[in-house]
Amino acid sequence: MDRMNKEIQLEKMEREIQLNKLKNEREIKMDKLEIKIDKLGKERKMEKMSQGQNRMRNRIIRKGDRIFARLTMGARTVIEFMIDQVESMTDLLIEVHRATAGVRGLCKLYVRNQSRGWAQERPVMLYGTRSMAASKATINMSTVNAVPSPFSYYSHMQFPWETH
Repeated sequence: MDRMNKEIQLEKMEREIQLNKLKNEREIKMDKLEIKIDKLGKERKMEKMSQGQNRMRNRIIRKGDRIFARLTMGARTVIEFMIDQVESMTDLLIEVHRATAGVRGLCKLYVRNQSRGWAQERPVMLYGTRSMAASKATINMSTVNAVPSPFSYYSHMQFPWETH
C-alpha cells in the first residue's frame, strides 16, 4: 500500500508540475500577446496621428495611378489633363510647370488620384520661367504663328504690398 500511495503521490506531483508548466507557458504567451497588442495599438495611433497631421501632404502616388489635374488661375482653367506616368507629387508638379511655361501668378491645383480614391486642392505659385528649349521653341513658333499667348499680358503680377 505504501508503494501505491507513493506512486499516486508521484503521479499527482507530476501532474501538478505539468499543470504549472502549462500555466507558466500560457502566462508567457499572454504576456507576449499583450506586448504585441500594445505595440500594434501604438503603431496604429502613430499612423493615425501622422495621417491627421499631414492629411494634405501624405497622399500616395505610384507609377501607373490615373491622375487627373486641373490648374486654375482666378476663374479660368489654365490646363487640365490626365496622366499615369508620374511617380510622386513632385513629378506631377514638374509636368504642370512644363505645361505652363511662361505663366506667372498664384494658381490653384486640383489633383485627383482615381486609382487610390483621393483628391486634394493646393495653391501653386508659377514664376513664368522658361527653359532654354522652351524659349527657343517659343521664338521659332513666334515666327510661324503670330498669335500671342493668352498670358503674355502678365508681365509682372503685383503683390498686395506693391499696390500702395
